[in-house]
Amino acid sequence: MGKLNSNQIERLAVDAVKTESNRPYSGLVADIKEGDKGVSFDGDITVFIDHTEKVEAFLGKVQVQIKGKEVSRLSGNTRTFPLSLKHIKNYYKQSGVLFFVVELNLDNSGNMNSKIFYKQLLPQELSNIIRLYDQKKKQGSKSIELRALEESDLRTICVRFLNEQQKQPLNLVERDRSNSIPYQEYELRSLTFNPDNHSTSNVYEHDFFYTEKMRPIIS
Repeated sequence: MGKLNSNQIERLAVDAVKTESNRPYSGLVADIKEGDKGVSFDGDITVFIDHTEKVEAFLGKVQVQIKGKEVSRLSGNTRTFPLSLKHIKNYYKQSGVLFFVVELNLDNSGNMNSKIFYKQLLPQELSNIIRLYDQKKKQGSKSIELRALEESDLRTICVRFLNEQQKQPLNLVERDRSNSIPYQEYELRSLTFNPDNHSTSNVYEHDFFYTEKMRPIIS
């Protein structure tokens, strides 16, 4: 079998994400374009509180970017993908992006197999990447690790993205904090860790955000 062309790969990748958003009772509406796309973003997914999709049920919008990749064999639970620093900076300016890589595998019978991988890129992580590259005065790309969508579902991923995004406003991320003030508590949060799901229960395979509780210890 021959290779897919880039336009076919793009269409199939976008269709795969749209299919997930169109599952019954998902409460998601994907507005993702093919071909003529915006700067660093391919569109967005509107998230509703329920499946009615009424105006009063609106929860928020998640900006997305989708990359298609033809592969000889589908990956396991994770895969990596290089991201240009210039795109990372644009994601940060817009308070994050839900990034997808869709693997496509065309078998000898002409059947198309696909597998979606995702990464919720939010201001805190994006800021850390940018700061590291700025300190080293380097450009180029950063390899990120994505997880298989089949470990969860698109609605859960989008809702968690919006909830975490509210906790990471840009003015808070950019604010310098004093390291001399001790704190009583730290809150740890992960968008992917789920101890009740065997495939996501290994704490060492996941990223965590933390928030310092603003209650300094009085000595």
